[in-house]
Amino acid sequence: MEMRWTAVNLALAEFQSFLSPGVPKLSIQAATDRDWTQEQYRAQCATGIFDQRGVYLLFDRNGALQYVGVAMRCFHDRIWSHDDWIQRRWIDVIAFPDTCYFLGPALEFFLIARLHPPRNTQYRDYEIPTRSVEQTPACDVAVRAAHEG
Repeated sequence: MEMRWTAVNLALAEFQSFLSPGVPKLSIQAATDRDWTQEQYRAQCATGIFDQRGVYLLFDRNGALQYVGVAMRCFHDRIWSHDDWIQRRWIDVIAFPDTCYFLGPALEFFLIARLHPPRNTQYRDYEIPTRSVEQTPACDVAVRAAHEG
Protein backbone atom coordinates (compact mmCIF):
# COMPACT_ATOMS: atom_id res chain seq x y z
CA MET A 1 0.00 0.00 0.00
CA GLU A 2 1.23 3.47 -0.90
CA MET A 3 1.74 5.87 2.03
CA ARG A 4 -0.24 8.57 0.22
CA TRP A 5 -3.30 6.33 0.43
CA THR A 6 -3.46 6.06 4.24
CA ALA A 7 -6.16 8.69 4.90
CA VAL A 8 -8.08 7.77 1.75
CA ASN A 9 -8.12 4.08 2.70
CA LEU A 10 -9.55 4.91 6.13
CA ALA A 11 -12.31 7.00 4.56
CA LEU A 12 -12.89 4.35 1.88
CA ALA A 13 -13.36 1.65 4.54
CA GLU A 14 -15.88 3.86 6.32
CA PHE A 15 -17.75 4.54 3.05
CA GLN A 16 -17.78 0.83 2.25
CA SER A 17 -19.36 0.14 5.63
CA PHE A 18 -22.45 2.06 4.53
CA LEU A 19 -22.91 -0.18 1.47
CA SER A 20 -24.73 -3.45 1.08
CA PRO A 21 -22.57 -6.53 1.67
CA GLY A 22 -23.20 -7.40 -2.00
CA VAL A 23 -21.15 -4.45 -3.24
CA PRO A 24 -17.61 -5.61 -4.08
CA LYS A 25 -14.78 -4.27 -1.90
CA LEU A 26 -13.47 -1.03 -3.35
CA SER A 27 -9.74 -0.39 -3.52
CA ILE A 28 -7.28 2.20 -4.77
CA GLN A 29 -5.16 1.42 -7.81
CA ALA A 30 -2.12 3.37 -9.00
CA ALA A 31 -2.94 4.80 -12.43
CA THR A 32 -0.19 7.23 -13.45
CA ASP A 33 3.02 8.75 -12.21
CA ARG A 34 4.51 11.84 -13.87
CA ASP A 35 7.95 10.31 -13.40
CA TRP A 36 7.12 7.29 -15.56
CA THR A 37 8.70 6.81 -18.94
CA GLN A 38 6.51 6.75 -22.03
CA GLU A 39 7.02 2.99 -22.11
CA GLN A 40 5.71 2.60 -18.55
CA TYR A 41 2.70 4.76 -19.39
CA ARG A 42 1.90 2.71 -22.53
CA ALA A 43 2.12 -0.49 -20.49
CA GLN A 44 -0.34 0.94 -17.97
CA CYS A 45 -2.72 1.95 -20.78
CA ALA A 46 -2.65 -1.64 -22.04
CA THR A 47 -4.03 -2.87 -18.69
CA GLY A 48 -7.38 -1.17 -19.42
CA ILE A 49 -7.31 0.86 -16.21
CA PHE A 50 -8.27 4.06 -18.04
CA ASP A 51 -11.33 2.41 -19.61
CA GLN A 52 -12.95 1.92 -16.19
CA ARG A 53 -15.07 4.42 -14.30
CA GLY A 54 -15.21 5.59 -10.74
CA VAL A 55 -13.37 8.05 -8.52
CA TYR A 56 -9.92 9.44 -9.21
CA LEU A 57 -7.42 11.00 -6.82
CA LEU A 58 -4.75 13.56 -7.71
CA PHE A 59 -1.69 13.76 -5.43
CA ASP A 60 1.18 16.24 -5.48
CA ARG A 61 4.90 15.37 -5.34
CA ASN A 62 4.76 15.22 -1.54
CA GLY A 63 1.98 12.64 -1.61
CA ALA A 64 -0.68 15.12 -0.42
CA LEU A 65 -4.17 14.64 -1.84
CA GLN A 66 -5.01 17.69 -3.97
CA TYR A 67 -8.24 16.76 -5.74
CA VAL A 68 -10.97 14.11 -5.87
CA GLY A 69 -13.07 13.68 -9.01
CA VAL A 70 -15.51 11.25 -10.56
CA ALA A 71 -15.47 9.73 -14.04
CA MET A 72 -18.89 8.39 -15.00
CA ARG A 73 -17.89 7.21 -18.50
CA CYS A 74 -14.20 6.36 -18.19
CA PHE A 75 -11.12 7.68 -16.44
CA HIS A 76 -9.40 8.51 -19.73
CA ASP A 77 -12.10 11.10 -20.51
CA ARG A 78 -11.66 12.92 -17.17
CA ILE A 79 -8.30 12.63 -15.48
CA TRP A 80 -6.22 14.66 -17.93
CA SER A 81 -8.51 17.71 -17.79
CA HIS A 82 -6.91 18.93 -14.56
CA ASP A 83 -3.28 19.12 -15.69
CA ASP A 84 -3.51 22.82 -16.54
CA TRP A 85 -4.36 23.88 -12.99
CA ILE A 86 -3.16 21.15 -10.63
CA GLN A 87 0.50 20.34 -10.14
CA ARG A 88 0.24 16.61 -9.62
CA ARG A 89 2.57 13.68 -9.61
CA TRP A 90 0.22 10.74 -9.18
CA ILE A 91 -3.27 9.92 -10.33
CA ASP A 92 -4.80 6.95 -8.56
CA VAL A 93 -8.25 5.50 -9.14
CA ILE A 94 -11.02 3.65 -7.31
CA ALA A 95 -12.79 1.75 -10.07
CA PHE A 96 -16.40 0.63 -9.71
CA PRO A 97 -17.86 -2.48 -11.33
CA ASP A 98 -20.42 -1.66 -14.03
CA THR A 99 -23.21 -2.94 -11.79
CA CYS A 100 -22.65 -0.21 -9.19
CA TYR A 101 -20.79 2.63 -10.91
CA PHE A 102 -23.67 4.94 -9.93
CA LEU A 103 -22.12 4.97 -6.44
CA GLY A 104 -19.17 6.97 -7.80
CA PRO A 105 -20.68 10.43 -7.15
CA ALA A 106 -21.52 9.39 -3.57
CA LEU A 107 -17.91 8.33 -2.96
CA GLU A 108 -16.60 11.53 -4.54
CA PHE A 109 -18.83 13.60 -2.22
CA PHE A 110 -17.88 11.48 0.79
CA LEU A 111 -14.12 11.78 0.19
CA ILE A 112 -14.26 15.53 -0.44
CA ALA A 113 -16.39 16.15 2.65
CA ARG A 114 -14.23 13.87 4.80
CA LEU A 115 -10.72 14.74 3.50
CA HIS A 116 -11.09 18.37 2.28
CA PRO A 117 -8.66 18.26 -0.69
CA PRO A 118 -7.50 21.86 -1.29
CA ARG A 119 -8.20 21.95 -5.05
CA ASN A 120 -11.84 20.83 -4.73
CA THR A 121 -14.20 23.79 -4.50
CA GLN A 122 -17.52 21.90 -4.26
CA TYR A 123 -18.73 19.95 -1.20
CA ARG A 124 -15.96 21.26 1.07
CA ASP A 125 -18.37 22.90 3.48
CA TYR A 126 -20.34 19.73 4.14
CA GLU A 127 -19.78 17.56 7.18
CA ILE A 128 -20.55 13.87 7.38
CA PRO A 129 -20.90 12.57 10.95
CA THR A 130 -18.03 10.28 11.86
CA ARG A 131 -18.70 6.70 12.81
CA SER A 132 -16.53 3.65 13.21
CA VAL A 133 -16.40 0.91 10.60
CA GLU A 134 -17.69 -1.52 13.25
CA GLN A 135 -21.06 0.23 13.48
CA THR A 136 -23.79 -1.54 11.55
CA PRO A 137 -25.80 0.80 9.34
CA ALA A 138 -29.57 0.70 9.81
CA CYS A 139 -30.02 -0.09 6.10
CA ASP A 140 -27.95 -3.31 6.50
CA VAL A 141 -30.13 -4.36 9.42
CA ALA A 142 -33.28 -3.77 7.34
CA VAL A 143 -31.88 -5.70 4.35
CA ARG A 144 -30.86 -8.64 6.53
CA ALA A 145 -34.27 -8.68 8.24
CA ALA A 146 -36.03 -8.67 4.86
CA HIS A 147 -33.99 -11.63 3.66
CA GLU A 148 -34.51 -13.57 6.87
CA GLY A 149 -38.23 -12.81 7.19
